[in-house]
Amino acid sequence: MDWNSNTFSNNTIDATNNVLDTGIAHDAAYDYVRLDSQYNSVTNNTIINTTEYKRCVGIYGSHNTVSGNTLTNNPAGYSTVGLESGAHHNVVTGNTLKGGDINNLGSNNSVTPNP
Repeated sequence: MDWNSNTFSNNTIDATNNVLDTGIAHDAAYDYVRLDSQYNSVTNNTIINTTEYKRCVGIYGSHNTVSGNTLTNNPAGYSTVGLESGAHHNVVTGNTLKGGDINNLGSNNSVTPNP
């Protein structure tokens, strides 16, 4: 998302299911959803990451909200959500995280609770 105030909600991204596969190039991108700007909302999505060393959501901007999502890393072991060093005043809450955690390198971000 390159513009301010975008909403990305109620989507399913799953490369393991030929009906639900969105065609995202899972080898090329570092993040399935990338927030570079501000005041974006990512809510109520199901994202299943199937490529090692990729993240479901990457946050590089400020004042974004990521909530109510089910974010899965398969294979497990890498962060499902990453907030980069320039990311600030973002809210990541109420998400179900499977197979990975939140990597918060930014400042003044709220990243709890996420069961």
